[in-house]
Amino acid sequence: LPPLFPPPEAINTFFSILNFKKISDKYNYRSIIDCQKYIPELYSNKEYSTLKYSYNKESLKEPYYCFYFWAHLNNFKFLYLDTVNPVGDDMVGNIVLFPTGEKMALHSWYARAYEVHNDQTIRLNSFLKDYNIEDASVDWKEIQVFKNIFFNWKKRAKVFAVKLFKNK
Repeated sequence: LPPLFPPPEAINTFFSILNFKKISDKYNYRSIIDCQKYIPELYSNKEYSTLKYSYNKESLKEPYYCFYFWAHLNNFKFLYLDTVNPVGDDMVGNIVLFPTGEKMALHSWYARAYEVHNDQTIRLNSFLKDYNIEDASVDWKEIQVFKNIFFNWKKRAKVFAVKLFKNK
């Protein structure tokens, strides 16, 4: 698998911070899905010469690109986390940094290809070994989970309502 080099306006979801409250005020699923296409105006009057990789502005490789295209068209602002790449000999993985510069996480990429594509399985096993991931421990007292206990019920109710009104 080649490295992920998305269009510059299709931000990597792992390295961005969004204000979901502001987004939810304008959220429209149909409008978002309609943005899964090449939109030339996203790239007008912007400078990309400092990017260290080549990219295809017309790529629609990942299904989430439409969300970011829609968000750009609706003037949402993004905050970005810095990363370090390469990570040792691994040209694909990243070290994600807190705004203070401290290490937050190791991101290996292509976990979905683990034990599917042999080259990625070898690379990921090496990544895990080099960074002692199997020995990692989590202090669950430090973990914060933000959970809406009614999320699944709301989701089911919306699906039901859509089906109900669609059949009328």
